[in-house]
Amino acid sequence: AAFQKIASVAQTRLREVKTIVTVQRVLPQGVWLNNLNINGDSVEISGFATNDDAMYEFIGALEKSSLFSAIEPRGSSQAQTPIGNAKKVDLACGVGVASESPK
Repeated sequence: AAFQKIASVAQTRLREVKTIVTVQRVLPQGVWLNNLNINGDSVEISGFATNDDAMYEFIGALEKSSLFSAIEPRGSSQAQTPIGNAKKVDLACGVGVASESPK
């Protein structure tokens, strides 16, 4: 029973670390995050993009990753940031443990 609990915690932490590393790896220039919430098998991502192309590049990179599934934009709007106007982006997706790095 104790071994199963340890294995479960290790699997959860591995998934969380892989999620953070993969998001950081695929984050294009012109996109930055202000929230990354990992809750079990789901992830909520909030951030900003300097333009639509950067936002779509980020979504496309997440879709190509074997780690993420069911990527669902939850909304976007114009926002004023310290560097000027940007698109506020909110996404939700599923997450698993991938055995390979993003494509």
